Amino acid sequence: MLHTMLSDILQVLKNLEVIAKGSGIALSQKEEWLDSFDMIQKFHISRSTLHRLKKGGHLVPSKLGKKDVFLLSDVELALRK
Repeated sequence: MLHTMLSDILQVLKNLEVIAKGSGIALSQKEEWLDSFDMIQKFHISRSTLHRLKKGGHLVPSKLGKKDVFLLSDVELALRK
């Protein structure tokens, strides 16, 4: 089960690389993804603050199944604004 899920995720990532190359977008091999718990721990924020940032459109999560995940480079970019 877990092996199948990981294989599916890897395939999706490979497909994203192909799409990105075709559109001229460079993908870094060292991109870090953070789930909500990681965001709370790394940036020392509460769950309600994270919720407000998402609801206000300051952070736009991607979905991994039912889980929200954030690309660290996107979060850092949002923090600079």
